[in-house]
Amino acid sequence: MTSEKLAKAAGIWRPGLNVREAAARVKIGKTARYEALKAEKSAASTVKPA
Repeated sequence: MTSEKLAKAAGIWRPGLNVREAAARVKIGKTARYEALKAEKSAASTVKPA
């Protein structure tokens, strides 16, 4: 799993395309994509506005 693949999956995720489909298009597992989404959400919640 590379960060490039995760970023690419994030970039193609759009309405009508679920996490599983986006993950499959870049050949990563849906679990890896869900974990990346969880990490992104966690990182976003720890950043405080300036």
